[in-house]
Amino acid sequence: FLFLPIGLFCCSCAWADSFCTYAESYFSWTEGKTAIARVRFLEFRTPDVNGYAPLYDFKILEVLAGELADPVVTLWGQDGGNCNGPILSLRENGEYIIMFATREGYTSYYPEISGGINNPYPIFDYPGCGPATLEVTGGQIRGEIQPGVSSIARQRLRNVLEDCLGDFIELAPDPFPIPRYEAQLFPNPASERVTLQFAQPAPVFSVRLYDMLGRLISADRLGGAVVTRHEINVSQLPAGVYQVVAETDGIRVKKQVVVL
Repeated sequence: FLFLPIGLFCCSCAWADSFCTYAESYFSWTEGKTAIARVRFLEFRTPDVNGYAPLYDFKILEVLAGELADPVVTLWGQDGGNCNGPILSLRENGEYIIMFATREGYTSYYPEISGGINNPYPIFDYPGCGPATLEVTGGQIRGEIQPGVSSIARQRLRNVLEDCLGDFIELAPDPFPIPRYEAQLFPNPASERVTLQFAQPAPVFSVRLYDMLGRLISADRLGGAVVTRHEINVSQLPAGVYQVVAETDGIRVKKQVVVL
C-alpha cells in the first residue's frame, strides 16, 4: 500500500483484512520501526488544531514485538479510520493489543499536530489501513486476528505473532506465561458446603463438580470474575468422593472432596 508524502492526506492504502496480515506489511513498510504492545487505553482527545485530530492515549503494559521505551504514548488517527474501514470503539481502562509505528512523523498528520499542541506524550501514527487493535478480555484475545480467526487464548498470542512476522524480528519474552493458581478445599470432608480458596485472586470462568464416574453434578459459571474463594453446596449429595474443577486463566485447578 502507499502512504502519501508529508503535507498530503487522502485514502491511500489497500485494506488488510486481519491484524496478522497488516502487521507483516507494516513492519516491512517501516523497516522494523513498529511495535506491538499490550496496553491500557487511557482516554480519547480532540485538541483544537488545524483539522480533525483524534488522539488516543495508551499506557504501555508490555512490549511484545519491536522496541519502545516510552511508558505512555499518544496515537493519532483511528484504527480502521483510513479508507473507511470499521472504526473500533475503545473502552477507557480496557486492555488491548495494538500495533503502531515507533518513529514520529511517518504520516501527514505530524507537521500540523506537533506544532499545534503541547502533548505530554510522544505522538505516533495509529494505523488505519487494517485492524491494528485486538481486545484482551479475560483469557481471550478477540478481533480480526488472522483470516478466519477472531478469538484465541492469550497463551497462543506468541505463536500467532511468530506466524505473522516470521524471522523479521525477535519477539520479546512470552508476554502471557501460563499462570499458576494454588488453591485449597475446605472443610474436607464436608457435609454442607465446601469452599475453594485461592492463594491469590484468580480469574475464574467456571467451577464444576463431578462424581468419580466423570458425571457432571453441578456447574457454576463465573464468566472470568476475579475471585479468591468460591463456595459449593454439597448438602444434597450422596456420600462419596467428588472432584472440583475450576477453569481459570489458562489452566484447570482440580481438587477432590469427600462428602459425608
